[in-house]
Amino acid sequence: MTEQIDQFFRPDGTLISIPVKLHKKLAVLRHIASELSPDTKYPEKQLNEIIAKYHPDTAALRRYMIEYRILERDGESVYWVIQNDISEAMLSKFASSEVLLESLQATCPNSQLSDQ
Repeated sequence: MTEQIDQFFRPDGTLISIPVKLHKKLAVLRHIASELSPDTKYPEKQLNEIIAKYHPDTAALRRYMIEYRILERDGESVYWVIQNDISEAMLSKFASSEVLLESLQATCPNSQLSDQ
């Protein structure tokens, strides 16, 4: 793991919480996906067993991995790792939004803007 995501994992490797900030969330999702073989197709049940080692909310983690193009899914609920991970491009796309949010939080400290 990296310092960027260590804070989200317990010493036993389980996930404490799913980060809200995009770059941290992507790093956590990539860490979990690193256990998956890019040459293997995983039925949903098998994928859930792997994800459950990290966090009980397997559905949320699966959805995030699909949303951020780390995994792909077919109509039969079979999943695989996307070889051309475009989550870096997504991170760049949304990085400016995150910078804007942090700037707003700094200028409006009493606002209810989330920074988790």
